[in-house]
Amino acid sequence: RLCFVDLAGSERQAKTQALGMHIGEAGKINNSLMTLGKCIEAMRYNQYHRNHPRIVPFRESQLTRWLQNHFAGRGLISMIVNISPCTQVYDETLHVLKFSAIAKQVS
Repeated sequence: RLCFVDLAGSERQAKTQALGMHIGEAGKINNSLMTLGKCIEAMRYNQYHRNHPRIVPFRESQLTRWLQNHFAGRGLISMIVNISPCTQVYDETLHVLKFSAIAKQVS
């Protein structure tokens, strides 16, 4: 099974000046990313604390439901991170790099 997920549009509304339908879409993407981060963090915690594992919140977003089988070990996941050298989006770039560093630690 191969899944491609494009999470573009997760930037802050004030910087993109998105209006109408795009604001709602960006909000949903941000919620999915937050849930994906929670799942990755719980999985990383469970690797080191096998006696007291945390529940991985797969059901909190559509994105993590789609990726549930891969997170459960029935597939491989690769994350491709696109960052910008632009100084105006430094905060978002730093956040993405931290997110991908945590994801890289999950085996």
